[in-house]
Amino acid sequence: MKNFALLFFVATLSFALQVDIHPDNKITVTNQDKDALKSFLAKFYRFHIRDQGALNLVKGNRVLANEYVKSHQLSKADKTYITIQIEQYLADKFVQDFQRRNTISDKVALSYYLDHKDDFKKSDQVDTVLFVFNDPEKAVDFYTQVKGKDLSYAQNLAKEYNATIKDIGYKKIDEVKYPTRAFLEKNKKSNYFLPPIILNTSSADVLYVRSYKKGNGYKPFKEVKEDIIKLLRKKTFLKERDKLLKKYGVK
Repeated sequence: MKNFALLFFVATLSFALQVDIHPDNKITVTNQDKDALKSFLAKFYRFHIRDQGALNLVKGNRVLANEYVKSHQLSKADKTYITIQIEQYLADKFVQDFQRRNTISDKVALSYYLDHKDDFKKSDQVDTVLFVFNDPEKAVDFYTQVKGKDLSYAQNLAKEYNATIKDIGYKKIDEVKYPTRAFLEKNKKSNYFLPPIILNTSSADVLYVRSYKKGNGYKPFKEVKEDIIKLLRKKTFLKERDKLLKKYGVK
């Protein structure tokens, strides 16, 4: 439980978590302390330490922490920070425990898939070539000249503008970023240039849409099963969370 686990604290849960921190009268270190530190270092820092090293580190931290608490009164900000960390830790534990107790079976996932099949239509795909310019004015001028022309004409003309040509190839439409995606989905056609997209004062793109293919059919259940399970877990958890918020009178 991070640094505050190195101190002795008493936590009582009423409406809010109340943390009272006191120095130890006697410094002791247990194997549980050692294992907790090893787990913490491995999880958050990917650092692995031997048992004796972990015991020494816990003991050293505990001595320093206790000495600080004895010689300094923890500020309200210190206590709030520690409380927030404890609450975050316990909230994470709640989520883990909730997910362990509320498993989503393949049968339930399949039922959701069949009831919401329109959500799993195969994505449209788009095949594009990108012309990158280091001057927005050049991009605009280039576009006015290639609009309505074919790709080979544009590729030859791009040399005069020192443009960089990137053959992007096919991408699923949901992998394309906005606002480009919005233009593509609106037009749904092939063999045309999109107007320049100004990135900043020194960069602009002109996109050629070589091909736009509409998705046909549905994604197989096997392909989307894990996504459905994650979605249902989230829905189930949010429902439980809302119930708890209502129980505690939290909006």
